[in-house]
Amino acid sequence: MIAFLRGQITALTVKSVILEANGVGYRVFVTPQTMASLELNQIRGLHTHHHQREDAQELYGFLTGEERDMFEKLLSVNGVGPKSALGVLSRASVSDIVRAVQANEIGMLTKVSGIGPKTAERIVRELNGKLDSQFLVSADKLTQSQTNDDADAVTALEQLGYTSAEARKALQALPKELKDPAAKIKAVLKSHGRAK
Repeated sequence: MIAFLRGQITALTVKSVILEANGVGYRVFVTPQTMASLELNQIRGLHTHHHQREDAQELYGFLTGEERDMFEKLLSVNGVGPKSALGVLSRASVSDIVRAVQANEIGMLTKVSGIGPKTAERIVRELNGKLDSQFLVSADKLTQSQTNDDADAVTALEQLGYTSAEARKALQALPKELKDPAAKIKAVLKSHGRAK
């Protein structure tokens, strides 16, 4: 099985990239987040899952081994195929998935094309208690980091005239990709027409 590929990105399409390694071009399906971090002609490594079916062999690529491991956990659930598993990781981070499973929250999962309420319930049921400590530690660290960053941003927004509730609500509406407190503050101000 192919677990990792390093090579040059020779093509970018809507859902996949072509990664050339040792003269061979591999088509690798990726999430939109991974796609956004790749550039044409860039040398990159991707953690991969080699999926085999009777009629096809496909590669799915991820920036981290943790993402690939979560993809494989999702595939272990009856009724979840690679496209649906990639769809889940396209909509949510590993830590978001861990939190959804721990809280028995299926709402985020049902927003993924091809995953209905029954499949979402099955994912939560089958993964509950089966997620390795690597996922749980990662989710705890990320939650703590986000809490600290959000606290800084809330304090700054309060000094600019927002109430604590307004600041928290505005921060929750921001894209998850925004991590830096300063960038979050700027985005909130811009969205409320207060940026200079």
